[in-house]
Amino acid sequence: MGKQKLKAYLKDLDQAEIEEQLIELYETSKDVKKYYDFLLSPKEDRLVDEWKSKISKEYFPAHGKRRKARRSIGQKAVKELTFLGVSSDVVADVRLYAIEIAILFTVEQKRSDVAFYKSFESQFDQALAFLRYNGILSDFKPRCSEIVNRVEEAQWSNAAGFKEKYINYYLKKKE
Repeated sequence: MGKQKLKAYLKDLDQAEIEEQLIELYETSKDVKKYYDFLLSPKEDRLVDEWKSKISKEYFPAHGKRRKARRSIGQKAVKELTFLGVSSDVVADVRLYAIEIAILFTVEQKRSDVAFYKSFESQFDQALAFLRYNGILSDFKPRCSEIVNRVEEAQWSNAAGFKEKYINYYLKKKE
């Protein structure tokens, strides 16, 4: 069904029927519930703190739990924050935070998994594209530069790729 059909369907319903359907959706769909809970009580800071905590625990779990180091947790955070309509600078903050935590993890664990490094290079490129698209590239320049420096210090095998992406976004392309 397209948007046009949905609009036509909703026009045929009265206010009470629309309310009834929305309440049913709220009760049966976790995503709809999350959306309306956030819409009616937007606690953006708390939500961001929860996601940052989840990302951190992926790499640095409490009390001897196994480290999973899944990049997908950061991606889920970005997806949810975008779905809820959180501001682009907050989404950018979480995107970069996930990369920063991964760098700390590799320094501590002496990890040398090339696929792991490549996936974060891709994530860095996506973050830079997001920053440019939302017109906030210059706001995050120092932080992105710091990520490039940390990757070099951590001796990631693809540090040159990070630097190249940084140069392409900040020095070669105009904002």
